[in-house]
Amino acid sequence: MAENVAAGRKESSLFKDAFALFIITLVAAAALGFVYELTKDVIAERERQEKEAAYLAVYPEAARIEEDAGVNAMVERAEEILTEGGFTGAVINEAMLVYNASGEADGYAINVSSMNGYGGEIALSMGYTADGTLLGIQFTTLNETVGLGARAAEEGEGSFKEQFANKQADSFTVVKGGTSAGDEISAISGATVTSEAVVEAVNAGIYFAKQMLENNTGGIGQ
Repeated sequence: MAENVAAGRKESSLFKDAFALFIITLVAAAALGFVYELTKDVIAERERQEKEAAYLAVYPEAARIEEDAGVNAMVERAEEILTEGGFTGAVINEAMLVYNASGEADGYAINVSSMNGYGGEIALSMGYTADGTLLGIQFTTLNETVGLGARAAEEGEGSFKEQFANKQADSFTVVKGGTSAGDEISAISGATVTSEAVVEAVNAGIYFAKQMLENNTGGIGQ
């Protein structure tokens, strides 16, 4: 009899503990959901501002940078387009139409990723003009090793990023040591994987931009 009473109390205690744990989990989930609802718009706005800042950094002469229905349609087909060009490790995240001070469509601002970085995804924004000039790049995701691949984001003359500024090339090639041609990019010492991933992303972005120009996307091109 005593054993049955003890067993019953134990079961009751287990039930109460399980019920309490359920309530705590439920309250915690509700609290997290509430916090998410409060902060999601703030987070989205911050991400929008960061992305806009990156676009302006790579297209400083832009009077305005806007979405375009034709450009969006090309982005929806980006996976197919890049696959046709042999870019299986790259993704076009977004593309925008850039207008100059005269109100004319002048080029594209593109955000593109390579999934082959040493630390995973490398995402960057790039500006590409109607005459086929790559204005520069700005990283939006870079999780590479500090002191090695992370040096890709360094600014200034002689930096890795500077090699992409104001260049006209169908594609770039990574080389070790000094460069001898305008389409060569000197790898970061000790970070060849990072260097190649960045070049992969840039080349994919150039290829995608050229496809948009050939299709007169956004009212610019051939």
